[in-house]
Amino acid sequence: MFEVDALLERAADAAETDDYGDPSFQDGLAQLVESLNHEARLSELGSVMAESFLISTLTNRLQVEAWRAAHPEVAAERVEAPIVVVGMSRSGTTLLSHLLGKDDGLRSLLRWEALESVPPPESATYGTDPRYRTAIDMDAVSDLVLPGFKAIHHDPPDAPVECNTLLAHAFNSTVFTTVYFVPSYFRWILSADPCPAYAYHRRALQLLQSRAPGRWNLKGPQHGYALEEFKKTYPDATFIVTHRDPAVCTASTASLTAFLNEKTSDGTDRAVIGEVTTEFVSRCADGLTAYHQGRGPSSMIHVAYPDLVRDPLATVRSVYEQLDRPLLPAIEAAMKELISARPQHHYGVHRYTAVDFRLNRTALDERFAGYRETFNVAIERRG
Repeated sequence: MFEVDALLERAADAAETDDYGDPSFQDGLAQLVESLNHEARLSELGSVMAESFLISTLTNRLQVEAWRAAHPEVAAERVEAPIVVVGMSRSGTTLLSHLLGKDDGLRSLLRWEALESVPPPESATYGTDPRYRTAIDMDAVSDLVLPGFKAIHHDPPDAPVECNTLLAHAFNSTVFTTVYFVPSYFRWILSADPCPAYAYHRRALQLLQSRAPGRWNLKGPQHGYALEEFKKTYPDATFIVTHRDPAVCTASTASLTAFLNEKTSDGTDRAVIGEVTTEFVSRCADGLTAYHQGRGPSSMIHVAYPDLVRDPLATVRSVYEQLDRPLLPAIEAAMKELISARPQHHYGVHRYTAVDFRLNRTALDERFAGYRETFNVAIERRG
């Protein structure tokens, strides 16, 4: 059983400081601990993973606050005009963000720096930073711990990672719900105020860019239901929205979640996974629709999933035109190389159906009819 106070004390001992900054994160931490203790039924692997992630996340948060206190100039950093790939999970956000990650004029968020932020990386040594080299070595280990997962989702160490890795430090993040069977915590996330989490997100980006600057290339399906709050934090952000049939996104997301939940738990419920996943995708669909209707079509750059999969480079060219950003030949060549090196299904085919999670496809189609009509998204027949 995890205890909040004990976790806080252990992390403080490791970081040699007890200043966590804004205490609002403890609400989410308490909710998560409650779910881990009473719902997750953690397996031996899950227990080890959860303990390690909780302590390391808390420790990194402490180190970020300590670094900022020792380097007050970080507070003056301006996070300007970030490019943010949103859209429902499993709608092509990963592919598009990875392609943008090949633009060396953009500053992508990588997993290693989000998890080990101090000292902040430096431009001159970014590619040789020991934390980055360790991440490369550990990528091979993931195949041993989670064989087959790359066929569902893979963020290589040199590719952008979702913002939920940063939001985890505020304990308002889908990174926990993806890995552990914590449905009550998942539902808490959907009802919680996202503003404190975005405040930490900005504090972390300020620190990370302080010695490795650039215009951020970010990604996060979780942003889909909090676009207005994100915009309050980053008024000049540009949203690139990927669109795919939400019914398929729901089944695919549930499948990804079940794969990991069933590795870390000795007892999950696929029907519950289907329910909370539907709630999440519904919130994202509604959030994207409301933002579009409230601010107009030009408030977003729209990318159709079928177009992205069929011709990634043509899609990226269109995105760059709308960004009014030149797509330099060397960058396009790097993107083309990535497409050739990691074509769709490179690691295997991800197979899933809605009925695996007791989801009714007709009901899903009806639920998401408004979203499909708003964004002209066709029904994709995947079972």
